This record gives sequence, C-alpha cells and structure tokens, in this order.
Amino acid sequence: MGWPGAPLSGALFGLALGVIAAIGDLTASMFKRDAGLKDFGMLFPGHGGVLDRFDSYIFTGPFVFFFVKHALPFLAAAAAAAGP
Repeated sequence: MGWPGAPLSGALFGLALGVIAAIGDLTASMFKRDAGLKDFGMLFPGHGGVLDRFDSYIFTGPFVFFFVKHALPFLAAAAAAAGP
C-alpha cells in the first residue's frame, strides 16, 4: 500500500506515537501509585517487573491499529482523489 504523504504523515505518526507512549507510561504509574505499589512484579529485579517494561504499549497498540486500519487508507484515498 505504501505510506501516503510519507514525510509529513510519517513524522506526525512518530510524534503522536511518542506522546501516546508517554501517556501510557504515566497512566500505568498512576495505577501503581493508587494501588500503593512500587513495582508491578519481581521478574526483572531493579527494573520494576514485566509490565513496567511494556506499559507504554497500553495506548500505543490501539493507536497503531487505528492508524494502520483507518487513517492510512483514508490518507491514501485522499491522495488518490487529489491526483498526482
């Protein structure tokens, strides 16, 4: 399919992904503070557990799915309608 509007849409996607990953990380930290936990587990001592390694994916996974499933086809259709 390609990446429609490659330079701009790719840069905006990367920027949005970074912001959303930080929001996912902060959300998991908020849940830990509310529960009175320091770490989500002891599998990785000193690193906070498995979920602490992957907490940024809480929101990035759904965002990437939405972007690839809906936004990219929309951008491709808009680019095709605009012409060369």
